[in-house]
Amino acid sequence: MFTGREKVIKGVRTVNDGVVVELQGSFDMSCSKDLRQQMMDILVDPPKTIIIDLTEVECMDSSGLAILIEALKMSKRKMCTLKLAAMNKRVKGVFEIARIESLFDIYDNVESSLR
Repeated sequence: MFTGREKVIKGVRTVNDGVVVELQGSFDMSCSKDLRQQMMDILVDPPKTIIIDLTEVECMDSSGLAILIEALKMSKRKMCTLKLAAMNKRVKGVFEIARIESLFDIYDNVESSLR
């Protein structure tokens, strides 16, 4: 289990004409600043697609949602597609409660988001 002291960003890798940003642990206020900066760095010279891999994200709060919404807006301005992949039920529930799941392209896993 993650204690929150670990960085939320597990890794960033290039795939095809895009980038996969792998997250882990709890995506909350304590780590949202790091992800925001990482997204800004990626969007300086944006790939065609950014995939946020949520496979190892245990939970998310409203600050995590805010960062993803901001990343979506930034990516649209830069003509880059942002996709979310592999949400567990707990994370998906946060999107449903906020009624914002329709704003994002959401995929069951990273492989399906690459198609």
